[in-house]
Amino acid sequence: MSTLLKTAVEALNERLEELTPNATPEQLAYLSKSVQNMAGQGTILDIVALTDDKLQQLLDAATAHLSNMSDAEASALGQVNTAKTDALDDINTTKVNAAADLVSDRDQYQAELLSAKTQHLGEIDAEGQSQVAAVTAAGDAFAGINDVPGGSTIMTEVQVARDDLAAINDLPNGVTITQHQGIEQGNLRFGENTLPFVFGILNRWGGTNGYGLNSITTQLGTWYNSGGIHMLELLTGANAYDNEYVSFHKQPGIEFMQGAAGYFLHAHQFTRYANSANQYNYPSAQLGVIFIKNTTTEDITRTFTFGGSSYWNSGYEGGSIQLAVPDETNANKENITGLSWNVLYSYSSSTNNFSQSVNVTIPAGKTVALVLYASERYVTSSSGYQFFQQFYIQNFRSTFMTAGLEIDYERTLKAWRRGENLTAGHQLWN
Repeated sequence: MSTLLKTAVEALNERLEELTPNATPEQLAYLSKSVQNMAGQGTILDIVALTDDKLQQLLDAATAHLSNMSDAEASALGQVNTAKTDALDDINTTKVNAAADLVSDRDQYQAELLSAKTQHLGEIDAEGQSQVAAVTAAGDAFAGINDVPGGSTIMTEVQVARDDLAAINDLPNGVTITQHQGIEQGNLRFGENTLPFVFGILNRWGGTNGYGLNSITTQLGTWYNSGGIHMLELLTGANAYDNEYVSFHKQPGIEFMQGAAGYFLHAHQFTRYANSANQYNYPSAQLGVIFIKNTTTEDITRTFTFGGSSYWNSGYEGGSIQLAVPDETNANKENITGLSWNVLYSYSSSTNNFSQSVNVTIPAGKTVALVLYASERYVTSSSGYQFFQQFYIQNFRSTFMTAGLEIDYERTLKAWRRGENLTAGHQLWN
């Protein structure tokens, strides 16, 4: 339609151009009306044609735009996916590289630490060697001093100091002022390498001749396998008795183990005249106590050898080795309230000589009392009662008193003095 209208308009336009110069007014008016009519119709047709065209154009444009948008969306999504993939790849690559760097740094730091440790250990070892060399040199220098130079008065001065100390008879219990020059009490002095102990012979029946006070038969129990506390208290005076039970054939005193081996031997044979068989049913008791101190922080076990004579009749004789251990260490001696007892050896037969070796354990930091008992052997009643006494200790210095063990001089002196108003055996430790 629009094409025909356009052709008509163009033809009318050409005719107007041809007639205009010579056209009459009527002709011009007719042509003008024709153009007017045609123009109105053409406008409507043009609008219709134009609307269809424009709608088609708009539709085409919209379709093309939607297509473009779809393409753009697909392209954008593709770019996003590509970017995401690239980003994840970059992250993974960075992570792997970072982990590798961490491992590399760790290995490097460990190597540096090991190198530094080796270097420091080397320096410490070198310094230690230097210090050891210095101490060794100092020891060698001291070792080069053999004795006090001739003409020196220092030993005279030491002896004067010893004499002054010997004149002091009221030192407090437990004082250690004289330990390095020996232990002194009144006129009694213990050298630092001596092995003193307390030894006495108790009458079990009457006096020496079978008469008198203080019979001890069954009153205090069997001593060959018990009764250690009674023997310790009678021997050291740490008891509450008056005249009962305390008759001694040989009063308790200090004896010393002798020689390089450290031995002690008492042997005696004698005759008694009496009118009672109790003197051999309950013969004299040979008693000894050694106070042994462990100066270390570990228990120490050593072998001890003891022997003697024994008589066996009523069950109250024989021989024994018994051990008393306090319930506290020497560092807390004021808290000691009792002793535990262990029979290390008991002998129940008649012989001139039994001998036994036992293991003795001395707990760390404690002083123990080793209580020894041997009974006198009844031999014969021909022309009076014949008895034999024997009591001995063997190799105490050479096999028992090794490093960490020593005689407790303080306990030994306290036991020997026997007059300190003690009423129980454990008080010897306080």
